[in-house]
Amino acid sequence: MSALRFHTGRSLARMLAFACAIVVSPALVHAQEDSSKLEAVIETSKGSITLRFFPKEAPRHVAHFIETARAGGFDGTTFHRAIPYAIVQGGDPLSKDPKKKALYGTGGLKLLPDETSSLRHLAGAVSSVMLVDPAGAPIPGSSGTQFFICDSWQQQLDGKFSVFARVTDGMDVVRQMSALPRIGDRIEERIVITKVSIRPVGPPAEEIGTLRARIDTTAGEIVWDFLPTAPENARNFIRLARSGYYDGATIYRAISGLLIQGASAEGWPQDSPNRKRSFSIWNVPDEFTATVPFERGVVGMAHGADADSANVHFFVLVSRAANLDGKYTAFAKVVSGMDVAEAMSKQPAVNEKLTAPITIRKVTIEKR
Repeated sequence: MSALRFHTGRSLARMLAFACAIVVSPALVHAQEDSSKLEAVIETSKGSITLRFFPKEAPRHVAHFIETARAGGFDGTTFHRAIPYAIVQGGDPLSKDPKKKALYGTGGLKLLPDETSSLRHLAGAVSSVMLVDPAGAPIPGSSGTQFFICDSWQQQLDGKFSVFARVTDGMDVVRQMSALPRIGDRIEERIVITKVSIRPVGPPAEEIGTLRARIDTTAGEIVWDFLPTAPENARNFIRLARSGYYDGATIYRAISGLLIQGASAEGWPQDSPNRKRSFSIWNVPDEFTATVPFERGVVGMAHGADADSANVHFFVLVSRAANLDGKYTAFAKVVSGMDVAEAMSKQPAVNEKLTAPITIRKVTIEKR
């Protein structure tokens, strides 16, 4: 995946600096509502973008975004600024009025306290616009309704701006907007946010249990059903599959008679369209359970040494592995193609790395 960076930290920070217009902040979302279980759908004239929130790290920013959306505060505003393949920016209430184009970027600021955290400005990060001082440093307490979405990792912004959400669907829309013709950093075309809706995150657990994945590979087909016991991990795989992330990736690891593992984007062919796209890759929470033992056919998420570090890599067991119980997240169960998986596990490998990685042609999500 490309991670193109076109501006220095200071220049990008300056791009996010604007004169402020103080308005009354909307009331916070009801205290009993768990915003980690909500998502926002931003409908624009270029397509839809779906977000998930980080209420633990940025509770005030999340609450403000949700309340503004429910009050219709974003409806009719625009994505008015962009840096190619880096960020797109919107949410200024003044941008509702085409006659105030010269003022776009000056509204809806100085409303919220800073909520910087360890969250990085990876591709798909949604963060707050802030004023900056003459040296390019963010001015404390200057964020508000305006936000920006990262099209690629903007490392120079980490720890300086408040990341409060991430994109789960619609990164192609973000990339398209970032590359539109501009005058300076202002998008020439009027990209209207027609509606921002807040809804429960989907698909719900009960629907997850009705879905299956069809994995078409160069070595044969494997089909698995998703388990409702690990909804976050299942949703993560489903959204990546629907985005096309796994198409052209490889199954690269095998332990003979025990497991196979994928999928590595390093396997994408050089001419793969995915190499020119942006994907929102974020870690998902562990969902360990003793009710699903790691037996033959179980599909789990691979993770690192840290908690909650799984993201795109999965494994399929071809025999029982009791040592994994309660230590990894099982999110699916193979219903067809175990012979294919077992044959893959016995392919030549060096230090568990397949000498000839197996290509995933296509992953299709369908109803059972």
